[in-house]
Amino acid sequence: MTFDYKELGIIAVELLKEFGQLVTITRKTGEQYDPATGTNQQAIETYTGYGCAFHYSNNEIDGTRILTGDMVVLLENIATTPVIGDGVLVNDMEMRLISIERVSPANIDVIYKLQVRQ
Repeated sequence: MTFDYKELGIIAVELLKEFGQLVTITRKTGEQYDPATGTNQQAIETYTGYGCAFHYSNNEIDGTRILTGDMVVLLENIATTPVIGDGVLVNDMEMRLISIERVSPANIDVIYKLQVRQ
């Protein structure tokens, strides 16, 4: 008997929708010319998904890899994979993505575990 990890992903999304909030990921994608102003404007792509944010425990903060104020965001498996440097809007705070880990048992993406920093 095999475990249905796709079903686990569906359950994860249901739980994140029920107990979490919408998380917005922003990515700078270069510049675009704006003919109305005659200038180049920063182009930004935006992605959303449900997630939950948590503070690291004191024993996880090492002052090097994990700093005071860093947070963990558990994010549903959205279609566009977040990348280091993306902006993450969570709890009305704009944070920056520091590291990303895919939770992918049996090579099936279930959720993302993001480390974010102000």
